Order: sequence, then C-alpha cells, then structure tokens
Amino acid sequence: MIEALETENKVLGQLTIRLFRWFARHVEEAIAETIAPFIPGLSCEYERVREFLESDPRLRKALGRTVNELDQNLLALLAEKLYEKLKTESRVMRRPSELIGYAYYSEVFPLGDLREAAYILYSFLEYAGPHYLVPLASTPLQISAAAKLAYNKLKPELCAQIEKWHSSKPKEESVGRLRIARIEDTEAPLAILEKQLRLLGDIGSSTILGVESEEGLLVSAESLVEVGGYVWLKDAIKSGCVEPIDSVLVKLNAVKCSW
Repeated sequence: MIEALETENKVLGQLTIRLFRWFARHVEEAIAETIAPFIPGLSCEYERVREFLESDPRLRKALGRTVNELDQNLLALLAEKLYEKLKTESRVMRRPSELIGYAYYSEVFPLGDLREAAYILYSFLEYAGPHYLVPLASTPLQISAAAKLAYNKLKPELCAQIEKWHSSKPKEESVGRLRIARIEDTEAPLAILEKQLRLLGDIGSSTILGVESEEGLLVSAESLVEVGGYVWLKDAIKSGCVEPIDSVLVKLNAVKCSW
C-alpha cells in the first residue's frame, strides 16, 4: 500500500530516526511523542527529554530543531544515544531498525506521520468500538478529529501503564494453552500496551495481556489470532472460552479454556 501511495506522490519516505512527526516537530518534542518504540524515561516525558539532550553538549545543538535540520554527524549521534537508552531500559535485545530506518509521512489529510496515524486509529477503534466508524464511513474529517481526541485522552494513561508494568512486571499464568498476564482495569489501548511491554521484555514473546474489567477478563482478539490461530479461535468461541463482545477486544472465560 505504501509503495502504491509513493507512486502517486501521496506518501513520502526517507531514511531517518523513526520518531513520530520527525519532519514537523522539534527533536525534543518528537522524542517525547514517540511511543513506538516506547523508551522508558523519555517517551511522554518532555522535561526529561530536554534534560537528556542538555546532558551532552553535542546533543544540545539538536534542541529547537527538527530531525531534518540536523547534519549527518549530529543525526548519527542522536540515533546512537537513543538506541543506547532503549537497550539499557529493555530486558531483551532490541534491533537498531526499531529506531533507524525508513519513515513515511503524507501531506494528504488526515494521515500525517503514518506510524503515529496507525496508533491513533487503533486507539480510537478500541476506545469507541467498530460500530462507531459505520455512520462516519464517508466523513474522514470527523473520524480523524474523533480519533485524535480519543488518542490524546488515552495516551497519558497508556504511557503511565507502560512505565508501571515496566517497573513491576505483571505476573503470568497459564490459561489452557494460553499464557496470560493480568493487569488492573485501564483505558489504555490494550494491544498497543501489550506490544510495547513485549518489546521491552516485560512479558513473554507469546504472552497475551488481559485486563480485569467489569465485563470480565478482556484480551485483544488480534493477539489471540497471532498466538492461537484462526482455527483455535473458532473452536475457543464454540467452547465458550472466548466470548466476542462489541469491540476489538474479547472476553476470556478462563474456566472454559482448560482444553
């Protein structure tokens, strides 16, 4: 899809540090706004990012400038320091390509930075539910505005939850053939929270994050498919182990998942 959009000059890409809105925001803002990858101590922490940059006289030159305005030496140094921070904060190996590689953006409303746009839209989908998109299907402006409002509301909670469970790993348990890590009820987008905790090494590579809510134990349907596969999910729904609800999340009935 990206290749097709590039051909039509609707999407532009370049080799750079893969920060959210790197082409439009000052370096310190782009680092703080980036949650993929989530860098503990920097993501969502504007003041701590400034302190991080000011602590190195060389990096101090990046303050108030966009990534595109940095010379190659400063760009390489910034990438190196961010990757060192990411490696230090993670419990597992991290790939340089998570921070350095091709990043894409579009001047066609409402995409902007494509990776951030994906997180914004998924957050809205989990927050509002798939049914919300139906009456607005022909109004991208409304969807974009609603999605950004939801994302801005949920992001502080998402950041807080990642920091919380990075500091204190959630306990894991076996539920049938699944490995589940339970956490308290939260409005943070579950699939995004799960992915970043997995990348940080805070939960296992095949562990599914489950949130204890008033409706019961909720998990990401997408994660179930990735771990168990479509055939397993179909059988799990028939057995009552998995109960679909009006959401991209599903209810997990642990007592019926022993098979």
